[in-house]
Amino acid sequence: MKDQEYEKVLRQAYEEILNQKKFDISDRIFAKDVVMYDGKDTVRGLEEGKRLIRERSEAVPNFHTTIDDILISGNKAAVRWHSSGKAIRDFADFKAGQETKYEGVTVFEMQNNLISKLWQYGTAIDISVYR
Repeated sequence: MKDQEYEKVLRQAYEEILNQKKFDISDRIFAKDVVMYDGKDTVRGLEEGKRLIRERSEAVPNFHTTIDDILISGNKAAVRWHSSGKAIRDFADFKAGQETKYEGVTVFEMQNNLISKLWQYGTAIDISVYR
């Protein structure tokens, strides 16, 4: 996959899945057996990942992520981003009524034109509290 195509896939993941809540396109972007490392927890499989994103979207419906930078090298990419939103119910580190702002970096690995692994590092969220 060329760098421009890889960047398009990453932008689509952030804009359409995270911001526009088009969860159905996840199947075209992520491998079914994707592994997501976040904080001290590991999420295995696309369905579990979609479930967590849906739950977060219900708790923070106006959650929005902006891409600040994308760096690509071969089948790996790093995305620096910042996010914000106001929680309408408690979820993970989000508290109902609280405006949340945080930033981070996510490293992606692509195989067979699908995201197969990602490592997320952020200032506010530890995915282990989702469970």
